[in-house]
Amino acid sequence: MSDTERETQADENCAVQSDELAGESTIILDRARVLKFNNRAMRRFQEASGESIIEVWMVGLHGGFGHKQVTYLLWAGLLHAERSLTVEDVDELIDNAKGDGLAEKLNAVMKPVTEAFNLAYFGKKKRPPPKKEDLEAARKLLETIGSRRSGLLSAR
Repeated sequence: MSDTERETQADENCAVQSDELAGESTIILDRARVLKFNNRAMRRFQEASGESIIEVWMVGLHGGFGHKQVTYLLWAGLLHAERSLTVEDVDELIDNAKGDGLAEKLNAVMKPVTEAFNLAYFGKKKRPPPKKEDLEAARKLLETIGSRRSGLLSAR
């Protein structure tokens, strides 16, 4: 699908236009841009933010995403097309997005980010978000792994 076709099909407010085969979605910011969450994007998110992308995603689906997470997710999803893009550039894109107030802008940005992430990570099949009890079990497992790892490292 060409950029012109994506731009034509996307509406004016950060609408989702997805290419399921490529795991991509289009977002309208300063112009039509393509979000893509490949392995590099997910790795760069984790390196830059210092947070596990999967943990951020699971927590965000249940409790909402913070400003930092939205900014870093958008940044990571846009890197494939513009590797020199900075987090500060993405701050400006969010600040200048259509919407009445920052909360509306962040919510509008997260719709295509969510679509692109889900397509990339889970594929075409939409999977329901994890249940809260599954999330708690995952957190406990991560804590256990973390404490065991730090114990192993200190034993060296």
